[in-house]
Amino acid sequence: MSDSLSTEQLAQFAALINNTNIIDLVANGQISQGQLTLFHAALGKIIAPAPAATAKTAHEVLAEYWQNFDLWKQAAPTGHTHFDNTLGGGFLPGRLYALLGQPGVGKTTLAIQWAVSIADTGRPVIYVTSEDSPHQLMCRTLARLANIDYGTVLGSANGAQKTVSRERIESVIAAYNERRSAQTLLIVEHAGMFSISALEAAISAHVAKFPGAGAPIVVIDYLQRLARSSAAMAQMDIRQAVTALTEQLREYAKRANVSMLVLASQNRDSYGGGNGKDRSMLASAKESGDIEYTADVLAALVVDDRAAPDSETRTLLLKIEKNRQGKTGQIKIDYNPSRQRLDEVDEHANGKR
Repeated sequence: MSDSLSTEQLAQFAALINNTNIIDLVANGQISQGQLTLFHAALGKIIAPAPAATAKTAHEVLAEYWQNFDLWKQAAPTGHTHFDNTLGGGFLPGRLYALLGQPGVGKTTLAIQWAVSIADTGRPVIYVTSEDSPHQLMCRTLARLANIDYGTVLGSANGAQKTVSRERIESVIAAYNERRSAQTLLIVEHAGMFSISALEAAISAHVAKFPGAGAPIVVIDYLQRLARSSAAMAQMDIRQAVTALTEQLREYAKRANVSMLVLASQNRDSYGGGNGKDRSMLASAKESGDIEYTADVLAALVVDDRAAPDSETRTLLLKIEKNRQGKTGQIKIDYNPSRQRLDEVDEHANGKR
């Protein structure tokens, strides 16, 4: 456990316990960072009781039909047409979406591409990252939008386009700052112990800046890592922790009317899921707990081993195996790692009811 909290964590903690003087108390030495960190971790172990079950007659349910029907108008399109059509228009509020995939297959690239596309419509998006830094996520985005090699944008010595000037990068940054997502996309970098209460505080503060902008989107990147670092689940094994965190995130999505997208790793024996011999994606989440039961939509990003290899792009399949919102099936995607871009192939999704 870290012996100190960041300034952002202090602010979130102060808001959580409704004591704006807490930061001054730490600064003045009246409360040590060690004491506060222990208190912060202990508070994170307090899990809100599950909501009581609700009972309604069929008549009462039918009376709410049009209210629930109108929820579909709140769907947030991802920018990938076939995927959005499969979901019924995009991400719906109050739903939990799970995206599985092996390390390096492109889950983060796809998730940040969706996040920026949705945030550009004016909706608040909160991206919680436990792997890539905010700088890396924005470099992925700049590479995609400007069609520049990712290594070059990142500043890597292995960047392919050595001719890209500082002025060119500055112009790309300036162009991005004109986009709505420059304000509506909040990137939360996870460090230390994970607290869902602190996350809720950060989400609420960001959403409050954009009243009337539509239901927010929350991206968790990625599920297993945050479950391992959750103070509330410190005594659980990883499978139990993943189950508990997934249930909490789904409950929060329903309660706060947000769309929740969680990224999760797959078992190694399920890699290469595009070769036609893969077992069910419902059983392929690595250390998954009961994510296959909890998620409203379960999708996996896998390499299509049947596609011809290409030096610039690789062919992936976005496989939707569980969908409480409608269709299942798969969508073919071209992935250009150099440009950090994923584009749907222009063909109909192979869907089924």
